[in-house]
Amino acid sequence: MKKIFFTLLLCVTVFITKAQVFQVPNQYFVSPYSFNPAYAGLEGYTYIQLMHKQQWLGIENAPGLSNVAIQFPVKRRFNLGGNLFYDQNGLIKTTSAMVSGNFLIPFSPSQRLSFGLSGGFFNTEYDINNSSNPDDPAIANFNAAYNPVVSLGIAYYSPAFHVGVALPSLLGNTLINPEIPEKPYEVFYEQMIFSIGYKLRSPSGGIAFEPSAIYKMEKGVEDYMEFSGVLNFAESIYVGGSFRPEYGPSILFGFNLGALRFGYSYELAGEQVDQFGQGSHEFLVGLKIGKKKSFAVKKPKEKPVPVKKEPVVKEPVKKEVVEEPKEEVKPQVDTVKVEKPRPIIKKDPVPQKTVKPQPQEPEPKEVTYFVIIGAFNSLENANEYITKMQEEGFKEVSQIYNPKSGLNYVYILETKDVDEARAMRMVMRQTDGFDETWIYIREDN
Repeated sequence: MKKIFFTLLLCVTVFITKAQVFQVPNQYFVSPYSFNPAYAGLEGYTYIQLMHKQQWLGIENAPGLSNVAIQFPVKRRFNLGGNLFYDQNGLIKTTSAMVSGNFLIPFSPSQRLSFGLSGGFFNTEYDINNSSNPDDPAIANFNAAYNPVVSLGIAYYSPAFHVGVALPSLLGNTLINPEIPEKPYEVFYEQMIFSIGYKLRSPSGGIAFEPSAIYKMEKGVEDYMEFSGVLNFAESIYVGGSFRPEYGPSILFGFNLGALRFGYSYELAGEQVDQFGQGSHEFLVGLKIGKKKSFAVKKPKEKPVPVKKEPVVKEPVKKEVVEEPKEEVKPQVDTVKVEKPRPIIKKDPVPQKTVKPQPQEPEPKEVTYFVIIGAFNSLENANEYITKMQEEGFKEVSQIYNPKSGLNYVYILETKDVDEARAMRMVMRQTDGFDETWIYIREDN
């Protein structure tokens, strides 16, 4: 019964299903670069990831997908990446290799738009030797060939929200079709992939809930949807689950150990294979290499401020004047009869009540909060930094002078609300290159 069921699945995949070059993994939210080139290098690290998904355990020649991906930032506005896929769907095996690059446009220190383009090839083969019906004309005429593949993606990214659209196969996925001689190459692999994700942090910032969703449209095949939600603890451990309407739920788990990242997903067996096999397992291992690259505007080097030496003014030395002792003149005392003084009767003073003045409550002082992203001794350097930030699209950047420290502060937000200032500081600290963002409090009274 298993062989009959799986043979039917293979027949369907040969004629109406694609070679699954762009199969979406369950843990798509960990590294969206696997299906959208616009996400390459957005984490700021050189990152290598290995992923393997094995479906329908217990069924012979069940589908499986392996992926090796590398992505690395090159410049502040340009990243590179590469993807290698091996997809086995029964007796159909597909190998694809692509390289990609993306261009970044920053809107603010925490928001940027990315355009990605990738190109390469894929090769699809059919294992005729192990086929149960090798004499089938459709199978016998199945010609393996190397076909070009080009994909395009666009993504909007911030620490708390991202959304992307990908066209995985602009040229189409073609195979020789002997049934239509006037059209030897027929495009049957056309897709659009939409993805979205949000990060909702707790007030302390240590826990975050991350819902995400992906939707894939494909010509000739039923649409694919998946909804996920994970709890992320201190950017170290995540647990959660996902759900696909046509297949069922999945369990998600992962953790970071230094530069290493581990992830696991178990997808429960759907109704199609529940009687014949088990669920699907997916493993991924990632490695961050080197230091994190900043996407922020580079701060100009501080020029040394020349210190003018004030002339030393010598004060005239005052001569000490020594006074000569004068002769003491003794007064002459006349002899006078002294009367005895009468005794004075002292009356006790009447105690008076003392009223202590009540301390007056100090009037509440009004304060203004500034979210600081840079500090400079020189006003010229501060203005130069502001100009560069504004050229990058950060229009709200301005400058304030602190007379106590003698520094010129460059700030991204001015507000009377402390919660708004703290929220902006948290966002900025999660943005590459602004880890040392802080709040300056100015008393207005």
